[in-house]
Amino acid sequence: MIATWASQQPERAFASDAELPPDWQRDELLEQVTTEIARRDPYLALELITTVKVPDPDSYRAILVEEWARYDPSSAAQWIEAQKLRLQGRLAYRIAGAYVAQQPAEALDWALRISRSPGRNLWSYMLRQMAVHDPQAALSIALAAENPVQRTQALGGVLGSIAASDPALAMSYLEKLPAGELRSQAAVEIASRLAETAPIVALDWLNSLDDRDARIQAFMRVSYTVANADPDAAAELLERVPKEARPAWIIAVANAYAENDLDKAVQWMRKFQEEPGYTRTAQRIAMMFAGRSPEAALNLIDRTVDGKQRDETLAGVMPMVASQAPETAAGWIDEIADDNYRAQAISSVASAWAQHDFLSARKWVTSLPSGPPRDQALVHLAGSGAASLDETLSLLREIQSPEHRSRAVSEAALRIGRRDRDGMRTLLRRYPLDPQQQQQLDSMLEHQVWDGW
Repeated sequence: MIATWASQQPERAFASDAELPPDWQRDELLEQVTTEIARRDPYLALELITTVKVPDPDSYRAILVEEWARYDPSSAAQWIEAQKLRLQGRLAYRIAGAYVAQQPAEALDWALRISRSPGRNLWSYMLRQMAVHDPQAALSIALAAENPVQRTQALGGVLGSIAASDPALAMSYLEKLPAGELRSQAAVEIASRLAETAPIVALDWLNSLDDRDARIQAFMRVSYTVANADPDAAAELLERVPKEARPAWIIAVANAYAENDLDKAVQWMRKFQEEPGYTRTAQRIAMMFAGRSPEAALNLIDRTVDGKQRDETLAGVMPMVASQAPETAAGWIDEIADDNYRAQAISSVASAWAQHDFLSARKWVTSLPSGPPRDQALVHLAGSGAASLDETLSLLREIQSPEHRSRAVSEAALRIGRRDRDGMRTLLRRYPLDPQQQQQLDSMLEHQVWDGW
């Protein structure tokens, strides 16, 4: 009913003052209207989206081109190619399946023409769609790709697509590939697809692979596939996981538990405290938490590691916490008892904080007690791209250790010299380098290697 009304009065359907049935929400109506008008006249639908105020016009363009591609993918593709790159990337995937199903050769040529990534992601995605209907053709095209990155990504996607419907066929194709990155990536994709419906089969198959690199990479990917679907089932499958992949599997299960039940994640982690590499495992899990909630990360650390392990773990997560909440990270410094780990943490906080708020970072660092950790943090601030020449000179005066000051001068000279040679010379007149350091700096100036830094 609404579709019929839209096709008869499209301008009125899009109008903000249209008398719409009260039981329909405007967004739902507009989606249906866009689809119906696109079937009859996509250019009219585009015009209406452009001229009438609609929420998130790009989402309606996506609906439009997807419908357009059902009956005329070439025209839809031509219109997408004429748009800005940002919009191309958002819309191209919406027509990829219909385009490659109807006109595979043309669709793949188009994808190569507009793809921007080294792996030709759009082209690879189309091949995955093609593999559902014509696996042999898709596989042949993927293997023929000249670019190694493109070939690796496409082949992995094609075999993964085949594995969804015919695992045995995908495995037989894999056996014909030589050892290396190409085979490893393909194994990862096949195992990931298998794990979605038959995780035990996927793990047993991986354990049978002779290629160690392929096996390890695939286990790491599969760990998250299985754990996110059912962490309890993933926990029970740990005994099927080879030693080299255990840490990744433990992390995946802990992360999946923690999404809904932090206590369960802690109980799971503490089972492995005596295993080699436990501290690094705890650190990696805490880093995942730190990106979402620094407080939750600290809670997890307090409950899973003790003593020096705790100091090491805290220092390891500092860069992540500082990038999200530098003041919170700064408040954690006193929680670290070990001098070396505390110095490492101070430098991490200073570097991350300076990228967002240089003045606050400087105020915090200069408030720290005198000593090597403070000097090291000042070195990081002096090398920060946010520091002006005057700020750099002021920071250098704060550094007490001649060794740290010399290092800070070298780093600041390199940074300032990229955009201000006179400023660099002023810095070096105030704080001369020793002959060897000056010779290295002069060599860099002579060969114009600044862009590499």
